[in-house]
Amino acid sequence: MEQVKLKVDIKGLRREANVGLVRAAAMVDVSPSTLERVEAGWSPGIVTALKVARFMQMPVEEIWGIDE
Repeated sequence: MEQVKLKVDIKGLRREANVGLVRAAAMVDVSPSTLERVEAGWSPGIVTALKVARFMQMPVEEIWGIDE
């Protein structure tokens, strides 16, 4: 079975931009615990993935990929 895999270090990029978890979660419009799980490698649903991608200013496929 194919697994969705996180391809970028979301947490590292967020920290590089000097954006705290709570602020970033508010900007993404998710809870801090949801963003924390995404940063840890949890594969979110489509809506959350699109929100994170918009916040990161990256296409979804550059953030997550299918591990074949």
